[in-house]
Amino acid sequence: METQTAEILEVVNFIKDRMITKDDLAELRTEMHDGFASIRAEVHDIRTRMEAIEAALHGHHGFAKEIDHLIERVAAIEKHLGLEWAIGA
Repeated sequence: METQTAEILEVVNFIKDRMITKDDLAELRTEMHDGFASIRAEVHDIRTRMEAIEAALHGHHGFAKEIDHLIERVAAIEKHLGLEWAIGA
């Protein structure tokens, strides 16, 4: 019986030593939030710059089509990341 108890305690301690704690989880959430905030800011900056280029080249159809395609791709990335931005006119 003591052998079984010792084995059970060994397994429990093994699991306990490797478990994530609430503090570990909170730290991970903070790191992920900071990382996603950086990505959001970068995607937003790209979108803003592309919209400015599109506005400047409005009469040039070849460039406008390429920019429209890029905006669609950025929109797909934003959708995948769960971001919603209002499209400028």
